[in-house]
Amino acid sequence: MSAALGPRYDRPLDNDDDNVLSEAAEGPAQGVHSWLEILRRSSMFTLALLTLVVVLLFADQNLLAPNLSAIAEEFGFNEEEKDRHLGGDIAVAFFGFGAPASVLVGWLTDVIDRRKLFVAIVALGEMGTLATVFVTTFSQLFWTRAITGVAIGGGMPLVYSILGDLVSSTGRTEASGLIGIAIGMGLGLGQVVAGFTGSSTSLGWRLPFLLMALPCFALALLVLVATRDPARGRLEAGLQEHFRAGGEYNERLNLNGLLMLAKSPTVLLVLAQGVPGTLPWGVITVFLPDYLHKQRGMSIKTATVVGMVFGAATVAGQVVGAKVGQNLYNRRPENQALLMGVSTAGTLPCVMMIRYSGGIFGVYALYAMAGGFLAAMTGPNIRSVMMNVTLPSTRGTAFGVFNVFDDLGKGLGPAMVSLVVASRGREDAFTLAILGWLACGTMLLAMALTVHRDEQKVQCHLAEYGRHSSVDTDGGAPEPQASVGPTMLGRGVTAATKYAALSDHITSASTRAGTTSAQGGDAFSDGEMEVELGVFGPDGDQPRRRLIV
Repeated sequence: MSAALGPRYDRPLDNDDDNVLSEAAEGPAQGVHSWLEILRRSSMFTLALLTLVVVLLFADQNLLAPNLSAIAEEFGFNEEEKDRHLGGDIAVAFFGFGAPASVLVGWLTDVIDRRKLFVAIVALGEMGTLATVFVTTFSQLFWTRAITGVAIGGGMPLVYSILGDLVSSTGRTEASGLIGIAIGMGLGLGQVVAGFTGSSTSLGWRLPFLLMALPCFALALLVLVATRDPARGRLEAGLQEHFRAGGEYNERLNLNGLLMLAKSPTVLLVLAQGVPGTLPWGVITVFLPDYLHKQRGMSIKTATVVGMVFGAATVAGQVVGAKVGQNLYNRRPENQALLMGVSTAGTLPCVMMIRYSGGIFGVYALYAMAGGFLAAMTGPNIRSVMMNVTLPSTRGTAFGVFNVFDDLGKGLGPAMVSLVVASRGREDAFTLAILGWLACGTMLLAMALTVHRDEQKVQCHLAEYGRHSSVDTDGGAPEPQASVGPTMLGRGVTAATKYAALSDHITSASTRAGTTSAQGGDAFSDGEMEVELGVFGPDGDQPRRRLIV
């Protein structure tokens, strides 16, 4: 999959890169500086590095799950207290603090340098992970997990905001799938490391936290020195005519952008499906290994293997879902929403995995494989939809709020389930949580009615921004231009006329920028995109020209 991402998203070296390469041979110090500069200009390198950080960051999330019984024994918890404290309270700490952090960091994402902010957030989270090695009480564990939750909650709006400026809409589902795979691999890696090393040394269940924190610190440092924040909006179809004229996209978060988010039916549906859609994930990632160990009689290592099968299936589901979803989107955006709705069929095998009591490992593995594969197909698609229906200037804020709704499901899910367990038992409580995917699927299907129009509104806004901005190359005043944006067409113009004008304008702009537009999407030809996109325009060796808005 990573190979498929390469040529389309990687920005070529600028015209002066031959000089950079020649400088690399002049001396060790200058050579290191020059090669770092080349890496900073590579979108593919940035994407790969972000992906690796996400793997290690999400490995932190799952380090407790395989050893809940050992931790409960150390802290003197009985079975009911284990579920309530280690399942419910820790999840509330992890996601309860991660949710407000997500909103705050999402807002900052649209305001300041995203690269430096990302490194700071990751470093904070890994301090919490490293500090877990030294905890001696449950309250200390509560707060160290809360700190790590801040990093995961705050990191994701940053990742998807940056991703939206590394990848065009014709590849965002695949790139989002890559991040989703990283999340799944991280969760699986955390379970494997914790399951197989959590009882192997005198550190016990604390050792996995040390093993995960140190390499993540190193990768965060590499992000700081070897990447740069990509220009916002550089791959949006509605801005290509503006970039060809030498303009820049300087729009930042404002009230109009926030109102545009609040009025978008697709954005509202994406947010609404978050809570019921993440309830099952919260339960499965927190409780599955311990449930199979205690209620179904598996050894910890065998239960961990079932969790690994589920994790591997989610990776496969992400890959297939991203590829199929991208192809469907490129043909017709509505089809992508239909795929997401249908994929909620993963509910059935997951319910069967919880309720099966036959004790045959292969049956558990089969249910885990089918359920994980189907359920994971939605992830990359829903996030690419969110990128496509939000402005570059509000994308971080949008994903910050999106993460809040996700965290509500992931955090409140285990907490609510731990309460239901007391009256109904684990089997019924877990089944009830997994059925949340049915409500999620209904809203995903409804998205097919809204996604195309909302994406058009975003490109219309960007095209209007470009048409009402001018480039000051000789000190002259900008000439007035007619606009086709919906806010400039007048109250008497029908919606159909507005969107017809929008389509004509976007198609015209895309064609002149070396793109094609179909069904509201944008398909860039590799060679033309490489010289036309970005804030430098076609003459990449020219200095930047000042934008007058």
